[in-house]
Amino acid sequence: WGIYVGSGAARLVVMANRIVDNAQDVSLVTGLGFSNTGGVLLNSVSGSDYQFVGNQIEDASSPYAMYLIGTGTPKRFTLNSNQVVGHVLIAGLYDSIVVGNTIKGKVAIGSVDGLQFSNNDIDLDGDTSNLAISLYASSVYRNVALIGNTIVGGAYGLNVATSATELTNVSFDINQLRNQTSRGISMTNTAGTLQGVSANGNKVSTGAASLTNFNGIVCSMAKVSL
Repeated sequence: WGIYVGSGAARLVVMANRIVDNAQDVSLVTGLGFSNTGGVLLNSVSGSDYQFVGNQIEDASSPYAMYLIGTGTPKRFTLNSNQVVGHVLIAGLYDSIVVGNTIKGKVAIGSVDGLQFSNNDIDLDGDTSNLAISLYASSVYRNVALIGNTIVGGAYGLNVATSATELTNVSFDINQLRNQTSRGISMTNTAGTLQGVSANGNKVSTGAASLTNFNGIVCSMAKVSL
C-alpha cells in the first residue's frame, strides 16, 4: 500500500502526496486482513476526522486504488480535490464529504450514513462493463446525496443495487451522464425499505458506446421522485 491507515487512527490529514503503482505481491499484506494491494487503505477505521486533500493516486492495476472502509461509527471523512487513476471503494463511513475529485475508474459505495458526493468527475470512457457509480451492497443507505457529478462511460452511470435493505433520503440530482453502454441511471431495488429517494434534474446523453436499446433512466422502485 502507498498509504495504510490502521483502525486506531483519528484526526488525520493526508495532503499533496503522489502515490504511483504499488507492488502487487499480496503476500506483503497477509497480516492486515486484506487480500489486495492498492494506493490507499483505510483499514476499518473507527475514529473521526480524516482528510485526504489534493493527492495524486495512480494504481489502475490493483482491484481498487483506494479502499476507504470504516467500522462502528467513524465520522467526518473528507476526500477533496484528489486525482485518482483506478477504482475507489467507500463503505462504513458516516457524515462524509467526497467533493471535487477526478476519478478515472469506478466508484463502489457500500453502506453509508451521511454522504455528500458532489461535483466529482468520474471517467470510465471506453469501459463498457463496469458500473461508474454503484450503491452495491445488501445493506443500509441513509442520507446520501450524489449531486452535480459528471459521469462518462461504463455500462451504467448510476446504479442502485437490487438487494439494498434500506434507502432513506437518497438523492441522485443534477448529474450529467454521457456515453454509457446500457443505462444512464438504474434504480431496480426490490428488497429494501424506501423513503425519500429522488433522481431529479439529471441530464443523460448517449454517445458512441451507447447501444441501440439504451435507456436513460430505468426505475422499478416505488416511492421515487423523478
